[in-house]
Amino acid sequence: MTLTFGRGSGPAFHHGVAPAFCPSEGRPKHPGAPRPMDHKIAQAQGLLARRYHEPLSVERLARELNVSYSCFRQAFKAQTGISPKQYQLRIRLHKAQDFLANTSKSVGEIADILGFDSAFHLSKQFKDSTGLAPQAWRKRLVGLRAQNGK
Repeated sequence: MTLTFGRGSGPAFHHGVAPAFCPSEGRPKHPGAPRPMDHKIAQAQGLLARRYHEPLSVERLARELNVSYSCFRQAFKAQTGISPKQYQLRIRLHKAQDFLANTSKSVGEIADILGFDSAFHLSKQFKDSTGLAPQAWRKRLVGLRAQNGK
């Protein structure tokens, strides 16, 4: 699963059009050809999607991908429009919505599963993102489903 967010999401960004350039990655041989860092960013997105529940060290992720931290962070943000930490947070919040919509798990249980420090931390991030607290979001969804007969 590869999610794209914000500016730069779209096919053009995944084919070497990102404005960031790290000297160590080299330029593509042909205009529009993928740059070496593009593959690393795609790998990072996959790792972040699979490891959403783990604490994120962007430095460790860059080391795993065998790229410099500063170059990785710059290229990731240029390609996705957000930092790796924000990318992981969005994945976690998307998963939280899924849990709230499809299970009866408490906010605390969901926070534990998704790797948040606490239910409070999940609730704050969720509200900042959606405008509603998790329980209010769930209640609203239940109401909408009832209206639609689902």
